[in-house]
Amino acid sequence: MPIYGIENGLRESNIGQLILLNGLFAILFGASLCEFIATKISIKLIIVLSLALNAGAIYLFSLNISVSMLVAVIFILVVRKASK
Repeated sequence: MPIYGIENGLRESNIGQLILLNGLFAILFGASLCEFIATKISIKLIIVLSLALNAGAIYLFSLNISVSMLVAVIFILVVRKASK
């Protein structure tokens, strides 16, 4: 994220805000989403879903490289972290 931001003219403060947004999403959605997913889905399926979300997020960003897509990918990766 910092490398992309610097190359596309984002200021250091904006990059820091995006990193903080990642942490905020993880704090807000992590515990409740993890509890919900753990009760509904098996562990093996959670691992497969996590890998699919990670690959999908990177693929989406490669299709549309923009700051708005970066924020969407950050949210997808937070969901992936919470589902582990």
